Amino acid sequence: MNKKLFLFDADETLWHTKNKDYISSKTSKLKFVDPRLILRQIDGQKIYLGKNIVEVFKLLSDTGHLAGIVSDNQKSMVVEALKLFKLWPYIDINSVNVRLWRGYCPKHVMVEEIMKKTHISMNDVYWFDDKDYKKEADTIGVNFVHVASLIDIYKIVKDLLG
Repeated sequence: MNKKLFLFDADETLWHTKNKDYISSKTSKLKFVDPRLILRQIDGQKIYLGKNIVEVFKLLSDTGHLAGIVSDNQKSMVVEALKLFKLWPYIDINSVNVRLWRGYCPKHVMVEEIMKKTHISMNDVYWFDDKDYKKEADTIGVNFVHVASLIDIYKIVKDLLG
């Protein structure tokens, strides 16, 4: 079995807000409310973990596959959210590329940077994002899954694992 790498965007892929506000639009500490809800303390913005996301990360870990993050955000806030949502222990540290871009975010470049560290075949990489980066994913040879608002990521990952 080939080890697979599943890369996830953060905002509107792993977690959601009422008005699609990205987590680090305002620098702030985050506060745990319950396993599926954290608050940005500076303004009370509610950040909801998507359905079955913890189960996705547990499934990947239990089956020997890797999970990573590719996000246009402040790294410290994304890591804090992952820790509060209890996802951090499941993340492969070499598969994290989070930084805040001013303007266009070349996420495919961020994915390529991860690939240089992981040595996993491009055919075994799955990139999940709410924005449509299919064309960019095709140019670097990785699989792309466009995450719509009601998509069941757990079902998709389970199907991809066979």
